[in-house]
Amino acid sequence: MTDIPTGPALPGEKCSIAPGESWSDLEKWVWNEIGSGRIADINAHLGRTADPKKPEDWGLDRRLRPTFLETILLHDPWRNAIPRQGVRIEGGVLDQPLDLSDANILSPLWLEKFRFCRPVKLLRIYAPRGFRSTNLRSWLLWKRVPPPSEAIYFSAKSPAWEGSISVTFGLSMRLASRAPK
Repeated sequence: MTDIPTGPALPGEKCSIAPGESWSDLEKWVWNEIGSGRIADINAHLGRTADPKKPEDWGLDRRLRPTFLETILLHDPWRNAIPRQGVRIEGGVLDQPLDLSDANILSPLWLEKFRFCRPVKLLRIYAPRGFRSTNLRSWLLWKRVPPPSEAIYFSAKSPAWEGSISVTFGLSMRLASRAPK
């Protein structure tokens, strides 16, 4: 009987779970970085940093599909293979709507220096280990759910604001937004 990997790679080791067959080359690279406990820095991978004020910097070479994020965050074997560092991606673009409403995201999720071109729905998301994103272009509505759940539910509704959102351990939330110029 062959042992099938079911958990995260040991520190310093390569990711033990293969990428999905339908994933793009970038998504496969991102998964291998995440599965090995590293930040998937697309800026470093491409050798250039995208300027948030220049739409032309955010091409298909940075594109991650919502189905990729949903798969690694919510479905086995990928979800169980995410190491304690969580899903940390920098410099990507989502050009399709992302709907993680009602999702239970068990690992930390950081989408930094990201460009969101379409609506993001995070209604009743449960992220006990944290969710963080910069450049989330949305109006963010949130409310604290009373104990015992200790979860924060929030929604992103309109592509009219730029800002950052940080949810830490499902207990606190910081919101800083500014209207686009």
